[in-house]
Amino acid sequence: MVGTDVVFSVASSGELGVIEYYLTEERYNHIVFGHRDLRNIIKMGVEETVRNPTHVHRSTYDLNRYQFVSYNVQTRGGHPMDVIIEIKDTLGEIITASPKKTIQGLIVWDKATGLYVSYDGGADVLYVSSGDARTAYSTDDTEDARIWLSFRDEDDSAAGVTVFQAADIWREKRQQLTTQISTFLGASPADVERRITRLLG
Repeated sequence: MVGTDVVFSVASSGELGVIEYYLTEERYNHIVFGHRDLRNIIKMGVEETVRNPTHVHRSTYDLNRYQFVSYNVQTRGGHPMDVIIEIKDTLGEIITASPKKTIQGLIVWDKATGLYVSYDGGADVLYVSSGDARTAYSTDDTEDARIWLSFRDEDDSAAGVTVFQAADIWREKRQQLTTQISTFLGASPADVERRITRLLG
């Protein structure tokens, strides 16, 4: 749990395996004084964006930071709220926020599909999952042990796919892997391929 100097803490539909996201008084004051023009909307806008983002992007400069974006929380000019969050173990601390015209960074989760895609370049492991982040177990794929299929513990439904030596597998059998992941998770093949291509090329 977070400390007592917290303005708010919430769970989020943007599933990253984080228990709660919080805004401290220090960070709140930073946002308010840094963005004086947003003083009337910043608290509610930030809280709603974190609670119900439409997209989550990975930071381009810090792998522990994510951008929670909501196209449902916009300025009058149509600029979506962008909230920067730093992940610390199972908690997410809100660092700053502001409406933005353009959002950089790879999309790792989006509300439309619930699809979460992440790549650990150091370990060469690709993670693809959909739906809520819940306790799951894995089993080796019957045709390739470098691929793990994950199932939700509560009902054995499909939860995700973990791919080891991902760069090699993506080069060897891109279309086959795309089809396998999209079929297993019930996702759009085009969306799966597009999201993985952004990470692996």
